[in-house]
Formats: sequence, structure tokens, C-alpha cells
Amino acid sequence: LVKARFMIVAGNAYLGRTVPKLYGRVMPVGSYIIATEPLGEARARASPVPDTPEAVARGRALYAEHCASCHGPLGKGDGPDAKPGHEAPHDLSDPALQARMTDGEILWKLTQGRSQGGHVVMPGFAEDIPSEEDRWRVVRYVRTLNATGGPTTHEH
Repeated sequence: LVKARFMIVAGNAYLGRTVPKLYGRVMPVGSYIIATEPLGEARARASPVPDTPEAVARGRALYAEHCASCHGPLGKGDGPDAKPGHEAPHDLSDPALQARMTDGEILWKLTQGRSQGGHVVMPGFAEDIPSEEDRWRVVRYVRTLNATGGPTTHEH
């Protein structure tokens, strides 16, 4: 299985679904899937959004709305919607995780979500946060988290 960004196109309508959401779904006649960006290519992407206090503030607000319920308010993976008995959400403040993942990879995962064994572990947020620039702002905010959950000055 190749991890890639996909679009589902039915006629002229872009439905914007991601791979994890396809499992078990019946596709309309005439639909087809187009790979638009493999994860490997996404890793190399750099943020086009400048690292400004305004960008980080917008990213923080979007994180609070869409991410904190699972990842927790400080990115520790301890949000109220983290499901007991399931893999815990990643600790986004972990220095090893921060060092291992590129900005492009974080954006890709935020956009596409994550599946494991055919089950959605993390939903993609391309529909909930339709602006790619806003998703980059979330990446900017995630980069401010450090081991104590406080802001730091990562330059990525």
C-alpha cells in the first residue's frame, strides 16, 4: 500500500475524501481516484506561511477547535476524546517526534489523517480546515510545543 494524497472525482464534483474514509464505502459509478501527493513528496514541502505571532495565534485557535480534543490542550496526547484501549494520540510536544517529522509531513497527516489496519486512527482535516494556509498555521503552532507543552522557538 502506497501512502498518498487522493481525491475522489465523480463527474465534475470534487468530493475531497481521503484514503482512510474510502474503506468500506461504495463509490458512485464513474468515480475514480487520483493520487495527488505521495507522503514522500510531502515530507520535502516547506511552509509558505511565515512564522509570525499572527500565524501561530491562528494555528493555536484552529488546534484548540480541531486537535485538542484528542491531542490535549498542550499536545500531550491526553485530550478528553482520546479513546481508552486504543493507540494514544501522539505527544506532539515530544522533542523526538518534533525532530523526526518535517513540517510537510505534519501538514500531510493533518490533511489526510492516519489509518492503521483499515481503521481510522486520526481523521483528516482537509474538509474541516479547507484552507491549506490555515493547516500550515496549525503546523506553525504545533512547532511551538516543547516537552513541557509551552511555547518554544522552533525554526523549521
